[in-house]
Amino acid sequence: MKTKLSKLLFTAGLCMLFLALMTSAVFAQGEMNTYRGGLKDSSYFNGMVAPIGSIIDIYDQDGTFFDCDTIAESPGAGRYGDIIVEENDAITPGEILTFKLNGRVAETTGPDEPIWDGLAWPPKEVNLSVEGADVAANFTTPGDQMAFAGDVVHYMVMVENTGDGLDFYTATATSGAGWLIEYNEGFHYAEMGETITIQFDLRIPPGVMATTDQIEFTVTSVLDNSVTVSGNVLTTVSEPTDIDSDGNSSLPGDFKLYQNYPNPFNPATTISYDLPSSSVVNLFVYDLLGREVREFNFGIKSAGNHSFTFDAESLSSGVYFYKIETETSSAMKRMLLLK
Repeated sequence: MKTKLSKLLFTAGLCMLFLALMTSAVFAQGEMNTYRGGLKDSSYFNGMVAPIGSIIDIYDQDGTFFDCDTIAESPGAGRYGDIIVEENDAITPGEILTFKLNGRVAETTGPDEPIWDGLAWPPKEVNLSVEGADVAANFTTPGDQMAFAGDVVHYMVMVENTGDGLDFYTATATSGAGWLIEYNEGFHYAEMGETITIQFDLRIPPGVMATTDQIEFTVTSVLDNSVTVSGNVLTTVSEPTDIDSDGNSSLPGDFKLYQNYPNPFNPATTISYDLPSSSVVNLFVYDLLGREVREFNFGIKSAGNHSFTFDAESLSSGVYFYKIETETSSAMKRMLLLK
């Protein structure tokens, strides 16, 4: 007979699961059974203690997925992860549980068997181990850009997870001029075969005169720090002028999107556009079926001519459409990627 549980809270000490009832309380939405595990650093990924940020998954013996959580750490408690199974009536005492660590099936290394015993006491301890995991990635790095004082310049690193399971990455970036760089300092997750974008936003201070700033960046896999890419890009800040040598305005009079160059291209091409006044700018890339394959948010761009290097390393050959949108205008053109 199957046991129905309103909510199960498992705490796995670095992917260890202890199946034992500690508290049972009644809430407005029903009974909540809480299961808490000991907190030890006893599970391993490719020979090292599984790092904080690792993902735990739990399945029953029929392969039914219940839930997952991220390994965290709290002062005095060690590393742990909580797994909650909502309104589950599929766990039967005696079922063998399967665990995954970062998308790979984990070996249970004892001391107890990974068998669900219902609300049994004392707790069971199941440590996990993953060995021989393939951690690999392809990186596509950004190119140099030109901008004006007050602009926000976006640089993007594309990461393709070519390993055999989930991976996650950290990123750092510094400005040689000491300007503000905004980016997500947390973990960047990518499933097997997935390509993600890690974006660095450089804020050029207003009033900066003509100069060049060098940004140094690094993206590294948390699971294997030898899987990494480092590089630098240059941001050239120009002094805007609206008067040419004949005394005429040199700023664009209208919004215009230019044909990308080169075209056809492989794998990178330059997309240029004119802005008659400052505006928020976005770039969208679509495939031949109209599906969006890339989106770039450029923030506020000043009046003038702007260029962006689009890298299609992770895309397949074919016809694509690129669209620039401003606060008041938009335009679309076609480009051809040949590999």
